[in-house]
Amino acid sequence: MCFCALFFTLHSQKTFKTGVIFGFNAAQIDGDRHMGYRKFGFSAGLQGVTVLSDHWRFNIELLFSQRGSKSGQIDKASNQRYTVKALDLRLNYIEVPLLFQYLHYYRGNRKDYFYRYRFTGGVSFGRLLDSSIREPAPFTSDPPGTLFIRPFQPSFKKNDLSLVLGLTLMVNKHIGLTLRHTVSMNPLYISEATEEEAAQSLTGYFLTGQLLYEF
Repeated sequence: MCFCALFFTLHSQKTFKTGVIFGFNAAQIDGDRHMGYRKFGFSAGLQGVTVLSDHWRFNIELLFSQRGSKSGQIDKASNQRYTVKALDLRLNYIEVPLLFQYLHYYRGNRKDYFYRYRFTGGVSFGRLLDSSIREPAPFTSDPPGTLFIRPFQPSFKKNDLSLVLGLTLMVNKHIGLTLRHTVSMNPLYISEATEEEAAQSLTGYFLTGQLLYEF
């Protein structure tokens, strides 16, 4: 409610702009023994923009964002270190990115113009709303070192701090296409190391494609 009120307040002022965002994430998690950006989810919300100068802006956004990890084809043969199990992990977040933008490549005339490229960098604060995991149940025949994610779920960190880098291509004054890469600075999960086994950690990162409409 407060963000919506801020959204319309900023839109009414000349030094501020507002917009709506819709897109998708392609995510993976470092430490789950799977590779590739295979977990897809939604990314949507609102943005408020402070115009600092003709070339610089500061953005604050409120997004619903789905992340996680998903296995590809599982090789049934175990390697020498561990066995890989199928995994489908979904993480639902509320995110508040705080971003600086540099605008480049002037288009149009003096009265009606826009900048084609927006280079973006900043941080994003996330709050984990809920999570769901699908993976096979453990069996007594599983060799030592087989990794299961479900036992970690109760200890998933609720708060997330991420680094964000991106580029927006403006089609016109109002419509833009964005590609971002986000990397978590703190792990989703980390265990304490023991003498018998090294600590296990899970750290998320994802690519985001967005469609922006700026008022």
